[in-house]
Amino acid sequence: MNEKSIEPNLFDFAQSELSQDAILCWLFSWSDPKFRSVNSELNEAGQKLLKLIFQKHKLKLPSKVSITVDWQVEHADLIVEVGDNYVVLVEDKTKTNHHGDQLLRYLRSTRKRYPDRKVLPAFMKTGDQCDFVDIESCGYCVCKRSDILSCIWPNKDLKIKSDILRDWAEYLSSKEESIKSFWQKPVANWTSDQWTGLYQDLRHHFPDLGWKYVHNPAGGFMGAWWGWQAVGNEQLYLQINERDLCIRIEAGEVENRTATRERWHQKFVQSGSKNATIQPQRPTRFGNGKTMTVAVVPREQWLLVDSKGLLKLPDTLQRLRNATSLLRQASRMRK
Repeated sequence: MNEKSIEPNLFDFAQSELSQDAILCWLFSWSDPKFRSVNSELNEAGQKLLKLIFQKHKLKLPSKVSITVDWQVEHADLIVEVGDNYVVLVEDKTKTNHHGDQLLRYLRSTRKRYPDRKVLPAFMKTGDQCDFVDIESCGYCVCKRSDILSCIWPNKDLKIKSDILRDWAEYLSSKEESIKSFWQKPVANWTSDQWTGLYQDLRHHFPDLGWKYVHNPAGGFMGAWWGWQAVGNEQLYLQINERDLCIRIEAGEVENRTATRERWHQKFVQSGSKNATIQPQRPTRFGNGKTMTVAVVPREQWLLVDSKGLLKLPDTLQRLRNATSLLRQASRMRK
């Protein structure tokens, strides 16, 4: 029996931000009204993407105005001139985040370059990140992967004729589905995508939870942190590292980190002995830095699965709430 073949997708090989810059330039160029009669599909997709940006800035996209696109203008990723009154400044990201004051610098530079036009800054991110508060504080609207998909492929039953546009839509859709698949995929087979999906869900229950990919010599992991408790000059918090639930301390400048680490370890072991579900254990290896793991909760204690190995989210949430309570209790214990 012949298995159904999966056709090669251009964007499995063109994953860089420069590649994404190129397709955005291409699509925004097609949005010019003069191309409506040439290819209505691409024109409409480009128009919807521009309308999305205008709507996020609480404006209406002007009709029947020329569209001019340029890229890498004074380090800005994309510049889209919309008629004589508007300029869309696009900062395009895939997996990386912005750094430093680059967003404000690009905005100032673009406003200086186009003093008589209203500049609409847009941060387009097809990867995933924890939040966009700092980006929005710079005046940028945020267009996530799901926003872009709603413009270029609003209906999965709609057949996209353009090979390039179809490949991009299918690539983004596949990523979106992979992130959400933590519900249907056995935990033992999870990748960083499913951990990301879990963390996105956990933020609804633990508002202070932050997450990102952590690079390290062992290969890195998708990590999450929350539950911060200040105790004097020290900070306690919880960390998930795709395996254990770690209880960590940010010790800062202390005279004896070993003694500090051992003191907190004993506190959590003592607290866990009174807990029926969360029982912290000694980590395989103690660190001796400014941040240290003082105890671990094995994955089987906090991440619960059914007979098929699928996540039992309500039960897992309760275990994580128990761990958060344990952290608070230990932080209030006398020395």
